[in-house]
Amino acid sequence: MTEFKDILPLIVDPDMGSKALLRKLLTAFGVPRVLSAQATDDALMMLRREKVHIVFLDEMAGPLKPLHFLKILRRDQHSADPAVPVILVCAQSDAAKITAARDAGMNDVISKPVNLPAIERQLRAALAPPRPFVSSKNFVGPDRRHMREDRRQFGERPLRFDRRAKRSGAPETPDPRKP
Repeated sequence: MTEFKDILPLIVDPDMGSKALLRKLLTAFGVPRVLSAQATDDALMMLRREKVHIVFLDEMAGPLKPLHFLKILRRDQHSADPAVPVILVCAQSDAAKITAARDAGMNDVISKPVNLPAIERQLRAALAPPRPFVSSKNFVGPDRRHMREDRRQFGERPLRFDRRAKRSGAPETPDPRKP
């Protein structure tokens, strides 16, 4: 896939195994060069020097917590691109975590283990025209009102309860809307 050959991603993850897997998935899509950082403070320095197109930020990367890292990045006058899409990669995502990330200016949240469709969706979003960027006293980040439209744009459908599984005796698919 040569359509992603011009994308420069940054992976911020302290775990070498997770970082290697994400790098392998990115190169499978034809991304020739992938930057990586062990910690959030290293990532901020890299983002001041390099213009990256997308950041994959692991929730366990430190010393800064992901939302604090994002706040600094979005307001950093020395950053090459404060509006760069930032994707939070987490072991478990729940509604509260997703809402907090969105409200802090995160572009999206994906859960581990990362997979090819999720990575492709993020790469396509990085190539798409950016959502309007809002900069105010209390919020700096992509316009939050367009999140659902973005998801529909990339072909993602909401999960629904699988009623056929109940009739066939197969295990039920959990309904993500129920706690």
